[in-house]
Amino acid sequence: MKVFIFLIIGLAFGPSFLNISLPPETPTLFSICTYGFLFVGGLELSLKIARQNFRQAVRLSLGAFILPFIVGILTALFIFRGTEFKISNVLFLAIALSVSALPVAIQFLKDMNLYRSQLGNLIISAATLCDIVA
Repeated sequence: MKVFIFLIIGLAFGPSFLNISLPPETPTLFSICTYGFLFVGGLELSLKIARQNFRQAVRLSLGAFILPFIVGILTALFIFRGTEFKISNVLFLAIALSVSALPVAIQFLKDMNLYRSQLGNLIISAATLCDIVA
């Protein structure tokens, strides 16, 4: 529920409604926040459980990465057909669709009280591996 509320607040403050413009330093702030969130997620990940589920996490992360990557490539080829072909555009769209939403997944797991469970650790491990590959 928190993720939905944060999304609604972001839409309200963004260009859709209140048209609040972001300062030029925003990309740097986004990077710092993303790395900080990944750092905290890593601190809370149980390596003992992650090692036990490593093969499952690898399979899950590969499946979670490869399918959206292929769909991203096909979508990009469809969108950019008839224009000048740039592999960078195709790869950008494919990778953007393949990256997991680790902060969102962590928040959902916390909201559902699954964060400290074996399933939660498997999901976090797989999402982390997926982000590393991307």
